[in-house]
Amino acid sequence: MNCKRLICCALGAALAAGCLAGCSGQEQQHDDSQSSVQSAETTTTQESIVIPPPVGEANDIPDSDISWYVVANTIYFVGSGEMPDGYYLNRYNEENQYNDAVHIVIADGITRINAGAFEWCTWVTDITIPDSVTSIGAHAFHQCSDLVSIVIPEGVTSIGAGVFNNCYSLVSITLSDEVTSIGDIAFEGCRSLVDIKIPDSVTSIGYGAFWDCHSLVSITIPQSVTSIGNAAFKYCSSLNSITLPDTVTSIGSSAFSGCKSLVDIKIPNSVTSIGNGAFADCKSLVNITIPNSVATIDDYAFFLTSLTDIYYTGTEAEWKLITISDVGNSDLIEATIHYNYQP
Repeated sequence: MNCKRLICCALGAALAAGCLAGCSGQEQQHDDSQSSVQSAETTTTQESIVIPPPVGEANDIPDSDISWYVVANTIYFVGSGEMPDGYYLNRYNEENQYNDAVHIVIADGITRINAGAFEWCTWVTDITIPDSVTSIGAHAFHQCSDLVSIVIPEGVTSIGAGVFNNCYSLVSITLSDEVTSIGDIAFEGCRSLVDIKIPDSVTSIGYGAFWDCHSLVSITIPQSVTSIGNAAFKYCSSLNSITLPDTVTSIGSSAFSGCKSLVDIKIPNSVTSIGNGAFADCKSLVNITIPNSVATIDDYAFFLTSLTDIYYTGTEAEWKLITISDVGNSDLIEATIHYNYQP
């Protein structure tokens, strides 16, 4: 069965039906010009994506029921089912012939975006993903350096490794309320990302998930999260506010290293260990609240900080029971300890 003919016929029929409906509406409203403009308008909201027919033949994606084509400045993906592994759009743009097609619209019916599908599509500014998509593979949008915003639909449960790695222009992203994990280096190098709401469904934040997000100012970790991976927020140099929930039990190595705008932080009383270099090079960090649940503080946890005051919720005797490495923790050891602190 010819996928191109089926798609073209189906789209042609859909367009014809839309035109008939538009003509009927024109007769009822006696406003031909207004209805004509409305029928020609293309929307990119998930609720009502209008897909125009291809000009000429569509390009079949091998081993799938999906094709793609370009109309004006938009690349459309139509069909059904999963994008197969091994498909990479940028391979079809080696001569930069699609550099003006800055928008990507994925039609309803497609269920999976394969690993690396749009990586190195440096010319793309926005991508519309339908609610039918439930899976996005690793590095799917890696190095989409002009991508500005994206909405992850309901049904997607995980943000895989490196999905938005080095999307330098990404300012806004909306995650679905069904996402349960944010993978390793998922948003690493998203230097324009100012804010992100982590949904209450997320339970883990992977290694380097927000590494080098220079513009990220504040972050609230929801109560559902139990672990923060190593280097999760490393080099978030503008980060000045962090809210940690009392469900987190450990803070990974270098988790907040290089957060040079961070002035203070309250560690929740669920945390039992502070990892190697967790707050190293937080040069503005002046005070910190440490609960009496903490049992170990590793090497360089507070290296190169400006710590002057430690607010400890336990007694002096309890403080002395904490295993504090004397390697790279002189700022912590020499700070003033305020015992029996009640936050």
